[in-house]
Amino acid sequence: MRHAFHEGHGLPVNALITQLNPVIRGWANYFRTGVSGRIFNRLDDYCFKCQRRWVVRQHPNKSWGWRKRRYWGNHRDNDRWVFGNKNFYLLKFSWTAIKRHTMVRRNASWDDPELQTYWDERKVREIESMLNTFKRQVAKQQGYVCPVCKDHLANGEEIHEHHLLPRSKGGGNEPANYALVHYYCHQAAHATMRREGS
Repeated sequence: MRHAFHEGHGLPVNALITQLNPVIRGWANYFRTGVSGRIFNRLDDYCFKCQRRWVVRQHPNKSWGWRKRRYWGNHRDNDRWVFGNKNFYLLKFSWTAIKRHTMVRRNASWDDPELQTYWDERKVREIESMLNTFKRQVAKQQGYVCPVCKDHLANGEEIHEHHLLPRSKGGGNEPANYALVHYYCHQAAHATMRREGS
């Protein structure tokens, strides 16, 4: 983490965030089954210190108030210290819910075709445990698969809501106009829509 901030001196903030988000997501998802929320909060504190050092190196002659307004804001969950902007920001470890691992059935193997139903049911239980009633309905109607990358929604990535027909073009908030997609798939979908609209 510290190395990435140090090597990222002089990069645009979005380029730095693009490098760091997969690292944070990977660490958080890997350790979410065995750490406490307190550890994730400490990691967020350390990450903030790295952000602050990076910003000072970028703008040594600016005031702290100017730096704060430029690089941090209330972009998610009423947290005013989110690094980036409202459309593209750095993830936090504490946003990943701690989830204790459910033991796998003894002698169960991914390679056993007879256990395909067992593994599918585990994935469905995993994704439904993270969603509210509305999102579970949307996930079920799309077969628990991301419509962009065709991978299972429960692959460890952050899940976003996507309007199939944008609200600016008359799309509503009914389940039929919603899709659940992975974080980067959501960005790719909007980039495609912008290209098609231009």
